[in-house]
Amino acid sequence: MGGRSFVYRDRGSLVALGDDEAAGSLMGGLLGDRFFIEGLTARWAYMSLHLDHHRRILGPVRTAVLALARLVHNRISGRLKLH
Repeated sequence: MGGRSFVYRDRGSLVALGDDEAAGSLMGGLLGDRFFIEGLTARWAYMSLHLDHHRRILGPVRTAVLALARLVHNRISGRLKLH
């Protein structure tokens, strides 16, 4: 099969822990081999990565519509989850 071979690059891990909380370890950054982030900064990084995955799969327009729909839904729906 022609084309480029897939090469896996571990860029770290992020995990969402709540509404405005997350934690993660980023690799290959400006501050050395590993860099630990947490709190709101990590949450923003997590959300950014999540939206980037959607953009690559759905495209930019559908991702923007999805993000806007989720934002509106979160603003008008209750915070209680029954599952």
